[in-house]
Amino acid sequence: MSRSATVIVGAGIAGIVAAFFELQKGKKIQLIEIDSTAGGLLKSVCKNGHYFDYGTHVYVETGISELDSFLFSHLTEYNCNTLKVLANANFFRGTMNEKSGYVDASVLPRKIFNQGCIELLSTVEDIHADNLSDYFKQKFGESFYRNIFEGVANKYFGISTQELSVAANVHFDMARILAFDRTVTERLRKIECYSPILGDHVRREGKNKYYPKDGGAGALISQLMEKLDRLNVGFMPSTKITEIRENEGTVSEVVTNYGPISANKLIWTLPTNVLMRLIRGGTLMNSSPPIFRSVGLFDFVFRKPINSNAAYINVYDTNLISGRITVYQNLTNSGKFNCTVEVLTDQGVDLSTMVHEVLNEMIIMGLIDSHDSCVFSQFRSVSSGFPVLTMESVRADHKSKSYCDDYFKNVLFLGRSPNKFFMSDILVDAYEKISNQD
Repeated sequence: MSRSATVIVGAGIAGIVAAFFELQKGKKIQLIEIDSTAGGLLKSVCKNGHYFDYGTHVYVETGISELDSFLFSHLTEYNCNTLKVLANANFFRGTMNEKSGYVDASVLPRKIFNQGCIELLSTVEDIHADNLSDYFKQKFGESFYRNIFEGVANKYFGISTQELSVAANVHFDMARILAFDRTVTERLRKIECYSPILGDHVRREGKNKYYPKDGGAGALISQLMEKLDRLNVGFMPSTKITEIRENEGTVSEVVTNYGPISANKLIWTLPTNVLMRLIRGGTLMNSSPPIFRSVGLFDFVFRKPINSNAAYINVYDTNLISGRITVYQNLTNSGKFNCTVEVLTDQGVDLSTMVHEVLNEMIIMGLIDSHDSCVFSQFRSVSSGFPVLTMESVRADHKSKSYCDDYFKNVLFLGRSPNKFFMSDILVDAYEKISNQD
């Protein structure tokens, strides 16, 4: 290359946003991605004319005009659905609740439910907990913890809540609960300490949410990459980094399978432990890689509509292996009746043999009738899996991030972390960090 560039590693949504706003500063950009296409988990695949995502991904306005303009200004009524209300549901203890994605405590036995509501009213306002078990007990009370959250967390993460970090509470919509009735809930939510605990019994309008009419969630990524291409951002797909060269915290070169790239600034959107392993043969700092659960995606196309108005369904029922279900018919209005069922399990379990089991669970949940015709099905595995947020792994992540922030002089760290999981948080963080740098 003729001159040094801002090298951005990872062409997920954080890397894409970083590339655009770095470019606005007049920087030369080189965006590196190990996969053949950009997007990370926001990619979509097409089979037999149907698009399937890697999880439930709906784009939400951030409230920052410059950022929203880049992300959404090209969307119109012809290529995208704009949603004021994102319909979601949950299935727990054999009951489907179409009101919310938060777990519905009212399906518990009446005595346990009443006791849980009493305990919830006495929960600690200032929570101080070392693990997820203590956090849930202080936030929701012993009864709701024992009869809901203990089992649900174990289903998704595969280990006990005593071993999990408090950071895991925001995953899988476990931050709130449906309790009491609508009237009591609305009154309690006016009290500061109950507002972050109780979920609404009705769907309410919020910020604009976007989902492409065709092409799945990945269509928006493709459109953003077209914007970057028109602006002459250098994009290197299918590129593996073999070494990061630095001296006393200043990165000078990123070495790839295509050769070295001179860098005056590095923007890193991957886990910091990956960066540490690429510097000086991993001797800069010992950092253990996180533990991952296996993730399997089961795609189905049916001849008839799926029996739900929800865009996604959280399957909290611990008797079922299904996790979250994305119902595309309620996102695209395309007249196609397809969905993806996400399943998390331990490493080494062969999920590919469980297609019929997952399909049967959709019948159990009442989403399809037993005589409905499934016209297409496929299984996909997610290579990166889902990180298990143990106390140890989160502490190691914080230690690694703290070390990197102190050591590196020309590296900016963006992307997902245990305490920054939701897409809108990642986007705002990327925009603000780049905007605040010279």
